[in-house]
Amino acid sequence: MRSQLTKPNRTNAATIALMLVLLVLLTPLLSFAAGQRLPYPDNVGDTYMGIFYGQPGLQMIVYPYYVGANSLWDARGDKVKIDLDAEGVLLRPAYAIKFNEKFTWLLNGVVPLGRVSIRNPVTGVRETRSGVGDLVLAPSMWFKLDEEKRFGMQLDCLMYFPTGDYKKGRLANMGTNQFSVEPLLVFVKGWRLASKELYTEIQFSYLFNGENTDEHFKQGDMAHVLTTFALMKGNLTMGLTVNHAASVNEDELNGNKVPNSKVRLTEIGPSISYQVSPKLNLYVRVLQGVEGENTAKATTVLAKIWFPF
Repeated sequence: MRSQLTKPNRTNAATIALMLVLLVLLTPLLSFAAGQRLPYPDNVGDTYMGIFYGQPGLQMIVYPYYVGANSLWDARGDKVKIDLDAEGVLLRPAYAIKFNEKFTWLLNGVVPLGRVSIRNPVTGVRETRSGVGDLVLAPSMWFKLDEEKRFGMQLDCLMYFPTGDYKKGRLANMGTNQFSVEPLLVFVKGWRLASKELYTEIQFSYLFNGENTDEHFKQGDMAHVLTTFALMKGNLTMGLTVNHAASVNEDELNGNKVPNSKVRLTEIGPSISYQVSPKLNLYVRVLQGVEGENTAKATTVLAKIWFPF
């Protein structure tokens, strides 16, 4: 999404209508362990580039992903063996309406398709499931607050709908069977350095989890902070991301708090992006879990292929 990009070509009304039906925002990659859902960052360098280099119109972003873990942090932070892997693709149609040079309204989303496989650490039995994950509806608002100082902001309110494949008592589920809402705020700041451009994104969000009525289970609400630093030169961008998420309160089962159930996760990893052509951008980010409680010590690889119509 660079300055040299041309505006998307006009698309007929039927195609736009079809894409708008599919508009849902980026969802967590997988869920497991009685409906646990960790917030997953919805931007991979999209906010800064969208605010300062984005174009109006219809776009498609495809996110292939892989998640692998051979251990799980328990409530004390000690490692427990677990065999987990998941892969799939997130389809994200987006329609940007640019009201003026300072304000863009983005109708966008992702339809998640994938597979998750987990070996139960207690029984040793492997469960594998594939299908559609939970869909999320959310309009995004981008504000270019100061062009000269390269300062901007994004506001979202993500609404997670329990449309994903789910079965009571199953460890490997693509869905969570719960409705959740996650307000999200992102601040971006850039600096022009001769032929280079340095920028940072700081994302704050708070995930309000609903109840899984089949399990009579409610996951604790979660606070989430994600920070990205990136250096851009020409068509190449290299970055570093730090992701931290933590439960604000404990889970509830049958209306009672579950002791030692809070989730905590810290991840860190590099990213690289390359503008292949005016209508093709490739991006890869790797996040490695470095510390946590009640969550998998996972390696996540997320790629992005972006092109406008």
